[in-house]
Amino acid sequence: MGNRALENRIKKLQAIKAKQEELKKEATAIEAEIKAAMEAQGTDELHTGNFIVRWKTIINNKFDTKAFGKEYSYLYEQFTRQSESKRFTIV
Repeated sequence: MGNRALENRIKKLQAIKAKQEELKKEATAIEAEIKAAMEAQGTDELHTGNFIVRWKTIINNKFDTKAFGKEYSYLYEQFTRQSESKRFTIV
């Protein structure tokens, strides 16, 4: 693929990503409206004709690696492993 074709593909990719961002913002706004309606009704589960919408609090317990690393650095270093990945960017 030549430089001109690559430029066109990059421009198309950027346009698609911009549309994705617009759609994501629109979806977030609609979600906020639905959540506000649920809060106004004082419910965490809403039944419509075709859908059941749930907006519930979920509690997760996560391991605090930073605190563990500070407190037990010798153990943290023993069980830390390196990983490798690639990052795709267009500037």
